[in-house]
Amino acid sequence: MPTLEQNAFIRELLRPLPGGVVVELGANVGEEENWIRASFSGPVYYVLVEPDRHNFLCIRNRVHLGAYALYAGAVSDRDGFALFNLSIPTVSGSLRIPTGHLKQYPETSFPHVAKVKTWTLDRIFESEELRKIDLLWSDIQGAENLMIAGGHKALQHTRYLVMEAGTVELYEGESLRPELISMLPGWKMLREFEDNVVMQNLNFSEVA
Repeated sequence: MPTLEQNAFIRELLRPLPGGVVVELGANVGEEENWIRASFSGPVYYVLVEPDRHNFLCIRNRVHLGAYALYAGAVSDRDGFALFNLSIPTVSGSLRIPTGHLKQYPETSFPHVAKVKTWTLDRIFESEELRKIDLLWSDIQGAENLMIAGGHKALQHTRYLVMEAGTVELYEGESLRPELISMLPGWKMLREFEDNVVMQNLNFSEVA
């Protein structure tokens, strides 16, 4: 869950931009959208990706303030289908099997597994005919390394990245913060928060 300090920092980053593109992975019920849109000084095209059906329906029923696209599924390192571990409360579901999460957050359970559609970040980038991503918000519970592996082109054209990056294993096969950072050469660390990092692409460019 992002802190007020983190959100204030992101607002300041986005405020100079005259508008842009936001891609939110693991959008939960879409609770971040309004304040992120409002951080820009112009119109925003907003892409939301959410694999939990309950959360997805909540997003679809929200009143949106501008142009957007919705994807009912998860971002991974390949297009297709995968098993998704649903959680209660519905904020910790993951393509990864929970391990340390069960001990660190005993109030959360993972009672069901669902088959969900998956896309690579590159596939979404191409399908939406994007030329850039101004803010990539990634809250995908241990699947960050899959997102990076399937998003090389999209990440080349991403300006800022807000990514959950833990220091303790919560899910089987997840990459922890040092490894995730090493997977992003050419990116600068702007701020580290307890659970998240905010990074800037020093080689950012729009698709020609």
